[in-house]
Amino acid sequence: ILRPLSILIAAVRGSKAIHIDILDSLVSASITKYFDVTPIGRILNRLSKDLGIIDIMLPQTFASLSVQVSMILGIIGVCLY
Repeated sequence: ILRPLSILIAAVRGSKAIHIDILDSLVSASITKYFDVTPIGRILNRLSKDLGIIDIMLPQTFASLSVQVSMILGIIGVCLY
């Protein structure tokens, strides 16, 4: 029960940090170079697609990382024993 909870917490924190970074980059973009050339619908579609992919892939990546770290620690433990 501890592993899924830690994966969930890590995924939420990571996703939140990435969302904030993306929105900060979007807000600080030069208006004349980006927003005048690109339609708002395209910006929103791209943003929602990218954030959706991040929200799906981040928990899977953290789960895989935790399994691999556990395996490495187990191998080190067996080797030191």
